[in-house]
Amino acid sequence: MDSAVNPGDDVYLAKAIEEAIAGDERTAELGISVEVRAGRAFLHGTVATAQRKDAVTAVASEHAPGHDVVNELMVSDPGNTGAAPTEETLR
Repeated sequence: MDSAVNPGDDVYLAKAIEEAIAGDERTAELGISVEVRAGRAFLHGTVATAQRKDAVTAVASEHAPGHDVVNELMVSDPGNTGAAPTEETLR
């Protein structure tokens, strides 16, 4: 193992990303878990909309410079984009 790589740093970064996701006004998501390994941040959990999934990815990317963000989030209602319903979608 490379002595310059500290697995504790990955744990710290994962927690920092989780806190950023929970605290950011664009996401405010609880229940998202983050695992950092091999230069990647993996996002796990469920969000309500595809729009929120994208926002979580953006927040994670901002807080994990130099890391690839792998979004493995599930959308609980794939048809829900987060947009206001239109007359057609209400029929």
